[in-house]
Amino acid sequence: MPDPVAILIAMAASGVVTALVLLAYSRLRSSPGAVIGWPLAVGLGFVTGSIMLGFRPRGVLATDQERLLLLVVPLAVTVESWITMKPMSTARMVLARGCVALSSGPLLLLGSVYMTGGSGGWSLAERVCFLFGLGVSILVPWLALVTLQQRRPDPVISLTLAATSLAAGITTMLSGYASAGQLALPLAATLAVAAFAAPAAASPSAPGAVGVGWICLAGVLFIGRFFGSLTTLHGVLLGVTPLVCWLAECRPLCFWAAWPRRLLLLTLTLLLLGTVVWQAQNRFRTHSGSSAPGGAPAPSMQDYLDFGR
Repeated sequence: MPDPVAILIAMAASGVVTALVLLAYSRLRSSPGAVIGWPLAVGLGFVTGSIMLGFRPRGVLATDQERLLLLVVPLAVTVESWITMKPMSTARMVLARGCVALSSGPLLLLGSVYMTGGSGGWSLAERVCFLFGLGVSILVPWLALVTLQQRRPDPVISLTLAATSLAAGITTMLSGYASAGQLALPLAATLAVAAFAAPAAASPSAPGAVGVGWICLAGVLFIGRFFGSLTTLHGVLLGVTPLVCWLAECRPLCFWAAWPRRLLLLTLTLLLLGTVVWQAQNRFRTHSGSSAPGGAPAPSMQDYLDFGR
């Protein structure tokens, strides 16, 4: 059964590491290399929490979680840091982020039946179409969130990502992949600490924290969908929920004071996330404990919590 104490310790460790990196960034802001503070803080916080939860590489990128933590997350941190350190045109920024987004699917599915073409896998044409579509589905929210953070620096974006990560973790655990779902909980703590660093939210590298946070969240949803039993509907709803923040650009919300606007956006976010978690819980309760005719009873919720992956 997932240990609540271990999860809380991992979340606390993620928050502390994120806070320490951001503190060092604030002290060394005049240093050229300090601009990578925000994306690095989120990446290190996420990986630290994963290690505290027991993540240990078992082979040479043998599992989806290893590929997420050792390939995809470092790539996102590197690209966001590079964009911050070396100002570039919009087209080049889109290209750099697009390379990470389009490569995330093949990296996470490396060696799986989807890529090898075995029974139940994808044909070559399906691999090209599906992986391109998945890459675009990762890239578009990434660009939307970092663009909004640049246009309207606001901690509510990171808070929305934090709340979505928490809901994604619970939903993924209820969808048959306990260890992957737990990874999203330290990510929620990391993003919450980044959000509460409000005085520095207008930093040029703050969009990098949002970008890295999104890639970490998208990675958890991705492996929950393809290696667990997270439904496509729940994955899509969780993925688009952070885009609620774009309502701040719509009239008349753009003329509201900051706190009423933030409260409304967070309320809408929590309503959407609560609906997804509630549906996932009902779906799990419906399928657990039932049995096929003449077969053994299906695992119950307690069985899952005790022996889930």
